[in-house]
Amino acid sequence: MAALHQEIIHELNTDCVEFCPATEHPDWLVLGSYQLNEKTGDRHGGIDIFGLHRGLASAPPRLSLAATARGLPGVFDARWQLINGGWLVSTALSDGTLRLYRAPLDLSDTPPAAPAAGPEAPPAGGGAGASGASDASEAAPQLLEVDRLKAATQMALCVDWAAVGDSSSSQREQVAAVGSSGGEVTLVQAAEGGLRRLNEWRAHELEVWTVAFDKHQPGPRSRRWGRRHVLYSGADDCVFQGWDCRAAAPAVAWGARTRDTGSDSDGSDGGGGGGDLSVFRNRRAHGAGVCCVAPHPAREHVVATGSYDERIRLWDTRKPSKPLITSQVPTGGGAWRLRWHPRDPSLILAACMYNGFAVARASASFDSVKIVESYAGHQSIAYGADWHPTLVAACGGSGEGDGGASSAGPAGGGGAGGGEGQAAAEVAAEGGGRAAGGSGNVVATCSFYDRRLHLWTTATQ
Repeated sequence: MAALHQEIIHELNTDCVEFCPATEHPDWLVLGSYQLNEKTGDRHGGIDIFGLHRGLASAPPRLSLAATARGLPGVFDARWQLINGGWLVSTALSDGTLRLYRAPLDLSDTPPAAPAAGPEAPPAGGGAGASGASDASEAAPQLLEVDRLKAATQMALCVDWAAVGDSSSSQREQVAAVGSSGGEVTLVQAAEGGLRRLNEWRAHELEVWTVAFDKHQPGPRSRRWGRRHVLYSGADDCVFQGWDCRAAAPAVAWGARTRDTGSDSDGSDGGGGGGDLSVFRNRRAHGAGVCCVAPHPAREHVVATGSYDERIRLWDTRKPSKPLITSQVPTGGGAWRLRWHPRDPSLILAACMYNGFAVARASASFDSVKIVESYAGHQSIAYGADWHPTLVAACGGSGEGDGGASSAGPAGGGGAGGGEGQAAAEVAAEGGGRAAGGSGNVVATCSFYDRRLHLWTTATQ
């Protein structure tokens, strides 16, 4: 079974989580939160940076609150990005802004050890215990806002980044795509003088839940340009769309245009919105809104999509104008977030909304995919999920002492570890799982209405 190392109870509803992808700073985690005031209609939220302490000997890893920002508009998405030589947190907010934040700490430092779980111990966030009234977030250093830009006329729902230009150069251009609740996609450049809008177009008829740049980047000796100019989007209109950003922002050094870009569709009116920006438009494959698009970080032409129709689909994009579905698997809940494993190219971590979290494994040729592990440790909508970039830890065993509930902020409600928390973390694993007592992958997941952040180890190798 999986091992639940820590449960943190937040003061707000939590909806997104991401470990810093930098190999030199893998132990820093960003958590985004969002709260709707149903009486006033106001949306507010915050972002928190947690440091992961790896523990000593057999001690499990644990998180501690390192920096925070409160009083923000609702946070729909939070992503790390290397900009002008430093790692920043970018956020897509309910007021339509894209904002950049810097943590007031040295990411090269080892995160401090978190307090041990137990009835006498303070919570991992650094407060005075589950029964205390102290606000851990007030004691934590405040994140520093670096820049902001009004990227959407309504709400900014998602953000993704591409580092474009010569991969051997340290002066690569950083371009963000932001999806909005009004159906628009906006391209933004992080220049030395600050964030700058490049272009905006009507991409979908309804909310754009996901945007993602293609991740393929040839090695430094290759003469080929990568496919970072290809942008994918998915929305509540059930459409999965591809865009050529070289047409949207010709001043950016995307690379020379080639014949790999066409304009075709599967069950559409041709190119769809965006004129000659459109590479393809598929509106038949998904039976409900497209929640997530996840290009493979290491396998060219492999893309995964998640949908409210409760399926993960794998796509072959070698024919850019008409990508083909190679396999699909039901998830039992809307596939809101998909994360490819940073080291094992076959594994996908999925946030399945009303059916918890799951690990899926694709075949070597990506022509089949199946669920190999399910995690039911959360009691509300599963939204945020990410793999730790490098860490593995013990899984299975009796579960004694593995869990630990704590609070981050004034919500409280945490208590001693083990017991109920570990029982909730039991999983069903098959085909590719590991025996109890082995080592699995460390992941962080968060859920909405119960305000939980979990740090746990998968049973899957």
